[in-house]
Amino acid sequence: MDLKTTLLKLSQGYLHQVGNTYEDSIETSVRFNANAPIFSKLCEEDIQEVILKIQEIEGIEMDMCSLIEDESDDFDEWLTPERKQLLNEGYWDNYETLLSRKGGFSDNVITTLGLDTEKIISKCGDPENNKLWDRKGLVIGSVQSGKTANYIGLITKAADLGYKVIIVIAGRDNNLRQQTQKRINDGFIKPTSVVNDVKTPSSITDKFDFDSPALQRIAFKLEKDEKPVVAVVKKNTNVLNNLKKYFASSKLHRNGKINLPMIMIDDEADNASINTKYGKDDDDPTKINKDIREILNTFTRSSYVGYTATPFANIFIDPDDQNEMIGGDLFPRNFITRISPPTNYFGPKKIFIDEDPFNSKTICKITDNEDYLPLKHKKSLDPKIPNSLKESIISFYLVNAIFYLRGIYETKDISMMINVSLFTAVQEQLKLEIIRYKAKIDNLLRHNIFLENEDSLNRLKKFKEVFEKYYSKNIKESWYEVKNAIKETYLRIEIKSINQESSDPVEYKDGDSKIRAKSYIVIGGHSLSRGFTVHGLVITYILRNTQMCDTLLQMGRWFGYRDGYEDLCRIWMTLNAIDFYQFIAEEVDNINEQVKEMERLKKSPLEFGLMVRDNPLSLYITALNKMGVGEKRSINVALSSKFIETTTLPKDRKILINNFNITKNLILKLAKNKPLKPERHFGSPGILFKNINLDFIEEYLNEFQSRSPMTNPIYAIRKYITARTDELGIWDVFITSPLKKSRYEYRTIPIGNISIGTSGRQLIIESDEKIKFANGKISGRGIEKVGLSEEEVSEAIHDWRDANRTRINKKELEEDAYPDSIFRKKGRRPLLVIHFIDLFKDRESPRFSNDLDDFAHATWSISFPPTKYEQEQTEYIVNKTWRQTNFFDILETNEINDLKGSDGN
Repeated sequence: MDLKTTLLKLSQGYLHQVGNTYEDSIETSVRFNANAPIFSKLCEEDIQEVILKIQEIEGIEMDMCSLIEDESDDFDEWLTPERKQLLNEGYWDNYETLLSRKGGFSDNVITTLGLDTEKIISKCGDPENNKLWDRKGLVIGSVQSGKTANYIGLITKAADLGYKVIIVIAGRDNNLRQQTQKRINDGFIKPTSVVNDVKTPSSITDKFDFDSPALQRIAFKLEKDEKPVVAVVKKNTNVLNNLKKYFASSKLHRNGKINLPMIMIDDEADNASINTKYGKDDDDPTKINKDIREILNTFTRSSYVGYTATPFANIFIDPDDQNEMIGGDLFPRNFITRISPPTNYFGPKKIFIDEDPFNSKTICKITDNEDYLPLKHKKSLDPKIPNSLKESIISFYLVNAIFYLRGIYETKDISMMINVSLFTAVQEQLKLEIIRYKAKIDNLLRHNIFLENEDSLNRLKKFKEVFEKYYSKNIKESWYEVKNAIKETYLRIEIKSINQESSDPVEYKDGDSKIRAKSYIVIGGHSLSRGFTVHGLVITYILRNTQMCDTLLQMGRWFGYRDGYEDLCRIWMTLNAIDFYQFIAEEVDNINEQVKEMERLKKSPLEFGLMVRDNPLSLYITALNKMGVGEKRSINVALSSKFIETTTLPKDRKILINNFNITKNLILKLAKNKPLKPERHFGSPGILFKNINLDFIEEYLNEFQSRSPMTNPIYAIRKYITARTDELGIWDVFITSPLKKSRYEYRTIPIGNISIGTSGRQLIIESDEKIKFANGKISGRGIEKVGLSEEEVSEAIHDWRDANRTRINKKELEEDAYPDSIFRKKGRRPLLVIHFIDLFKDRESPRFSNDLDDFAHATWSISFPPTKYEQEQTEYIVNKTWRQTNFFDILETNEINDLKGSDGN
């Protein structure tokens, strides 16, 4: 640990101890501690840096959790003020002290964590109540936001209040189980900071999972009934069966029950739901679900608390029968809690809502992978390294050098994640390719980085190009400084694979003064998509062909806390992935708001479960692998306050021409031969037709053919509209018409007496059936202002700024960073936006379909206002094409069998 970090932790620990974190107290504490001889080498600039860092940390806040519960059951509130006193002198107090002394947590965050876990444990069963009872709840957090810290806090309080058995189910992989075990050891079983003399919990897992030898190796500990017994186990049916046998062998096991209070924490709870298996038998979710229920039923008193960031999965939603939601034994029928991340959280909202992800410095687009690492591939693929991946690897070398310049290289782990295949064999082959590529880079650096002649500088040209492309405009460090710092850092970089077959040791420093900080390039699949924390993740390269929202969010290992290096984070992903992450981020944000509203209205968990089902993501979250070819399905489509677009079109020329012609005909009908000219509407140039009857819209949508997932098939969307003719009977239609040349050739097309300007976009051909445009998004920012009055736009912006005033004042948000969603105001007319696009492979190429002058690629967007109606089920036939949005549906039966034992999800 360097001197500045030591001074920070010492000063912050004292401030928390005395309960004073005001700015003047922070400076007084730091300067007092800095007088110690150990800190004599620190200069005034170092001391000021520590003062500012503590002030920054202590300014971090966290909202209190929201909670909805089933108030129909006769549950007695049992956590009295007298019982709460136990939390001030036991395991929780030790853990709270550890968090305070560890540094990095503000007083505000620690206090809120304490209040949140107190609320959660109060909704679990009373361990001193000797009647038969069982409680089931769920905690919803954000990906990589601190759910583990929350459930360790919950565990400590459970132990303080009398729970005797604590079981933590920590994901499917050994790496994740070991990582979780270490954190529970450090925070609960063997904490480094102890202020209360409490009995050390008995851990029946530590270095090893609860495997078969554990049944003979571990003496039974329940009979003594003196201190809590803790097991941290993998979500694996063999392990869970061993645990069942262990409990069955107890002398306390009578008539199939153990008369002790038990709490079970199910990390990644959505991954324990009933589903169709693809992996090995011991990973079969159906069996795992049964195992979990049987362990719960072994105890006369049990509380089950699931933790997840993705509350979309089958733990809520059985697509076949709403009644099964109630009967599902792991459904959180008693309570659901939503915990908020601290204000310094680098999450989906910040990346995909607060900023435009298609014009973001954080997100880099992958458009060159298909010849090297195709999205759809078999386990026999021989992967090669596309240029985009080479640039991301070079970026990792640059980032290590910048860490060095910022003085955090020795104290922080630094990681790059490559997640491009669910096949272990492909991951391992790619690892060899990257090892060979890294050897070339290291050899290049070794022979040139220490020289200043022109030849050596030319050989390092690629490094300079990548620096200028991704970093030079956004950071203070210069190319010359970074180039010289590479000398000190490039040899530390190691390549590791993290999957079920890998034996690569991954040993992060993670604050341990005895371990040197590491720089890892980690390659994996499922293991990197569920729970495993990649420390100091700065560079991500992700290529996964899935539209399942829970899988996509869990792949988001880049979400988390990036204090001191947030400006260096870069994520490489495809345009399709950007589309889906943006959509999912909006859905998650919407669900978070719904929990708050349901708490206010005193709604039940069942009503929340139904609400989760009633959103358009049900198109992607309803166990697609259960669906047979041509099977009839009932789904719910909720388009209230949504913005949908046609971002992908058929490649078939006849269909494209027909789309253009029907769009042209719509405009001719609306214009009625009037010689209209484009005007600017809140900065967006085009022609606005107001108060258009729904008949025109329905006819147009019915004839237009899209290949975008959210607009094909159109039937469900049309049914949503026709069910709300009183709200959606009158529309605004806006024809975008750029007024000047962009990076591509500019032209106009005549439609009656109107001259419409085309937008130029880069063409991406995804397959023989469909084409997509670079940037993915069709409409520009601010388009949803069109149709509103100046007063309505100003009011929406004012309200957004008021709601985000704290973050704006802290410079976490720009004044004008408001999302377009704020303009989906109640009572406004729905807005259809039409675009005419010319496509080019690059700036020098001729226009795609350039032999057709009277043609442009027609696309559309729709902004839906809020609705007052409940959602209704839409029933239609799901065909194989629709099901192929899920990766597994492109595999034959024998190939699915090949996945058994792979890293697949």
